[in-house]
Amino acid sequence: MTRIRDRQRLHIAMFCVHSHPLGRLGTTDTGGMSVYIRQIAFELGKSGHRIDIFTRFNGLYDEEIVEISENVRLIQVEAGEKKPLNRLSLYAHLDEFSRGVEAFRLQNGMTYDLIHCHYWLSGLAGLWARHHWSKPLVITFHTVGAVKKKLSSEFNDPEIRLISERELVNSCDLVVALTELEKQEITRLYDGQLSNISVIPCGVDLQTFYPVDKTCARKSLGMSESEMILLYVGRIDPLKGLDRLLETVALLQQKVCCRLFIVGGDDSPCQEQNRLARMTKNLNIEEGVIFVGCLSQQELPHYYSAADVFVFPSYYESFGLAGLEALACGTPVVASNVGVYSQCLRNSIAGRVVLDASSESLAEKIEELFTAGKKHPVQAGSIRNTVKQYTWKRVAESLHWEYLGLVRGELGYFRANRPNGAVTQHVSVKNKHKHPQLLTQ
Repeated sequence: MTRIRDRQRLHIAMFCVHSHPLGRLGTTDTGGMSVYIRQIAFELGKSGHRIDIFTRFNGLYDEEIVEISENVRLIQVEAGEKKPLNRLSLYAHLDEFSRGVEAFRLQNGMTYDLIHCHYWLSGLAGLWARHHWSKPLVITFHTVGAVKKKLSSEFNDPEIRLISERELVNSCDLVVALTELEKQEITRLYDGQLSNISVIPCGVDLQTFYPVDKTCARKSLGMSESEMILLYVGRIDPLKGLDRLLETVALLQQKVCCRLFIVGGDDSPCQEQNRLARMTKNLNIEEGVIFVGCLSQQELPHYYSAADVFVFPSYYESFGLAGLEALACGTPVVASNVGVYSQCLRNSIAGRVVLDASSESLAEKIEELFTAGKKHPVQAGSIRNTVKQYTWKRVAESLHWEYLGLVRGELGYFRANRPNGAVTQHVSVKNKHKHPQLLTQ
């Protein structure tokens, strides 16, 4: 994969404070970020790096140390009560989390080559570690607060999030953006420097997500052969645009018999799901919308394959993993112009990007894609081929080169000489900011 002389085995500390990496996907604080952390840790561990993922005890597992895969451990740290907590309340527990990480490190005689943090809360703990360990700090935001605030009137995160994200952008040794669009937003909204921001797309597990015969998939799920089946997979959140998707279903049902399956959500319906359920009644589409709840990744290929169209109507998305999963299963996608979709849907057989993402435009593109598929069926394998370059192995390889450049202080050299990586910019690292005392020592 990489020349032996460049394959330095690193010991990496990953911080994920607010979302448990082994949590149930699709619930309130567990989504694409958890998939990302699991997959890159697995791939990096498989290639010889050692990964310790530090997260908060939330009652999911009793053990302090959970062996996840080869060379990968999950370390649970006490910070607040051992139960799920609202992520906005965790800022007050970051000192406790940082002290717990340091206690574990000292008790076990650990040293780390670098720190990779996920989300802004983890980044603040990472600044503490960077200051005390004198090691490079990498951050992936996964969602950018300033963008969410711009797009949603319901953005209720505290101002400290925006202040902290700006500080992290200008203090971390490397910011990993998931798309070129995210890189530009970070640069513009937080006055970031292009020299410490790299674009590395997410991946998709092509072994887990694969095409299933549509007839067999529908039969196994009790779906009708004659209906247009639409699918959404993800968290139930106002920014996901499910309100306009329901309006889209109402428009489509005036022309065709269609049914929407919504996969995701907590065991107990949240406020947003209750609001959406009321919308189905008001739009008179209650029988045409099914809230499936959370499913395991092993169950999802049948749903993806049974659908005629996967719809992603989000107002904001840093990447959009579920769409890649659908494409890997051979199902076309109609998505708003967010995340990776403007790139992976350039090939029209794979789907459509809706620039204004209104319910009328979504309905038009869904009907267009559905009709075209009936007249000129596209093989599932052809759609799957459009995402074959998005592998987690490639993501991990690109991260390896970034890590290696940081650790050796030769980031520009390693970027310029890496084989077929995702990052294209050649720059040298700048440690131009010292750690601000955001947390108590």
